[in-house]
Amino acid sequence: MDLDKLTQGEKILGGSSLALFILSFLPLWAKVEVSADGLGGIGDASQRFNAWDAYGILVKLGLLAALIAAGLVIAKAAGVKLEIPREPVYLGLAGVTLVAMALALAIGPDESGSGDLFGVSVEISRGIALFLGTLLAAAMAFGAWMHKGAETAIPGTTGTAPTAPPPAF
Repeated sequence: MDLDKLTQGEKILGGSSLALFILSFLPLWAKVEVSADGLGGIGDASQRFNAWDAYGILVKLGLLAALIAAGLVIAKAAGVKLEIPREPVYLGLAGVTLVAMALALAIGPDESGSGDLFGVSVEISRGIALFLGTLLAAAMAFGAWMHKGAETAIPGTTGTAPTAPPPAF
């Protein structure tokens, strides 16, 4: 695998995609706290969940898009020739991931069954990994945007070729 084959944008896209996928397995995405004060001192309990257990299809769709993006970057680094236009695919996958994570951040974890009943209160809250995951999705989008036009750029330039001056009259 040759990382020199990748543009800077692809390195950012691939690294943040892999980091997001690894982060999805840590139990830092949501927290459920149960307080049972009214039941004779049963006490409190709390449980943390990973992205796959705490959220519905929205986060899973974003994680799947991140995994596909990471796979495409790894395939390019491994020298696999794919006949797909990478630029719009990278932008689309990163966009899907960013929108899914931002919506999950706005909506929060599945709150079915939360509330206060007979002295037992249940609180479901967002974990720190949801915020980090949204930042990683933004990094994916930035990497995809940086990659835009980078493959056709002349090495050592800003990506645009100088234009000839207009003809003199």
